[in-house]
Amino acid sequence: METKTDNWKAFGSKYLKAEDVTNNTDRYAIISVSSQNENGRETLILTLERDSIQKFFGCNATNEQAIRRACPDSPNQAIGKVVTFNKVKVTNPNTKQIVDGLRIAFEGIPIESVDEEGHLI
Repeated sequence: METKTDNWKAFGSKYLKAEDVTNNTDRYAIISVSSQNENGRETLILTLERDSIQKFFGCNATNEQAIRRACPDSPNQAIGKVVTFNKVKVTNPNTKQIVDGLRIAFEGIPIESVDEEGHLI
């Protein structure tokens, strides 16, 4: 049985970052959605799981629109969906530097595609 110290996946930021995504086929299950007020604007926060590791993903306007298209009735429709992420070059609004960003892509695979231990199959 793998433990958290068998690799570096369990350590680092609680938020999903571009460096966490090794390729555009890494599959993440959305296990919950919430919102957070950031500077007077509500930001959609996804709780993701992959290989028994949970990460949060704060949606920018582009990713929020992708979720609205896939889940037109409410953000709660995203719970149980499986998503992947594509790396893109974006401009950091604070530093004005070009950095790696993430764009969400829905696979539409229900969460029932996980085994008893919570691993995607």
